[in-house]
Amino acid sequence: MPPKGILLSGLRLEIEQLRHSLEPESAPSDPALWHEDTREEWLLRAPRAFDGQRHFMVEALRHRLSVLAHGLPPAAIARALDAMSRVPRERFICPWIADLAYLPMAIDIGLDQTISHPEMVAILVAAADPDGGHVLDVGTGSGYQAAVLSLIAEHVTSIEIIAPHAERARQRIRECGYENASVVHGDAGELTAAFPRHQFDAIVIAARSDRPPANLVSLLKTGGRLVMPIEDAGSGQNLVLFRKTAHDRLDETIICPAQFVPLTGVSRNAVTTGA
Repeated sequence: MPPKGILLSGLRLEIEQLRHSLEPESAPSDPALWHEDTREEWLLRAPRAFDGQRHFMVEALRHRLSVLAHGLPPAAIARALDAMSRVPRERFICPWIADLAYLPMAIDIGLDQTISHPEMVAILVAAADPDGGHVLDVGTGSGYQAAVLSLIAEHVTSIEIIAPHAERARQRIRECGYENASVVHGDAGELTAAFPRHQFDAIVIAARSDRPPANLVSLLKTGGRLVMPIEDAGSGQNLVLFRKTAHDRLDETIICPAQFVPLTGVSRNAVTTGA
């Protein structure tokens, strides 16, 4: 079998040839074309430049997220989409598949991890809504979500348990100039003691559990927001927004269905032990 690089180069050439066969005026204009069932058509008809693809993605997301106004304030959605319009998603995946960066799909980044679907990133960021606050981002992955958060927050601390991903994300964030985002390699649960209690205005956890880990909840300020996927035997997996009350209780709002990998490390144990 030919090396992956050769196969991907051939695919990119085939896509470019198909694009040139289309009429110039065939660029997409309907946000509905940016859809999981029409990815191939959108890829062929999308603007050639990444800036144009990013603009189209954001406008399509604006249309899709309008149905979530009951759980996400329009101003929070607007802030999330404005940030996404300024982050080059193509810089956070393998250059060989950069042409896939703006498709409505999660993208494999290796070691059984993905860069999340753009819609899920938009929802997570809008739900956390760190408008000028300090954010803890658990599960850095490619670093894309931390970069988006950094354009809304005062500072983002992103923790990644897989060393190669942490190093690559740190490099990408540095090269793109997001100076108010830092990437830390380690287990978020084990690193809890390194942070003062009630330090963060928002916590985003990109992994599922049956309830928020107590050790991470302790880092959230009163009035702060924690967003993570919660798995329930009866209702399946949903993205849930938790707000911390004055009595250290959590009020919750279900936002939408979700599909995330399980939470790992010490924080997984803290869910059941209350550590």
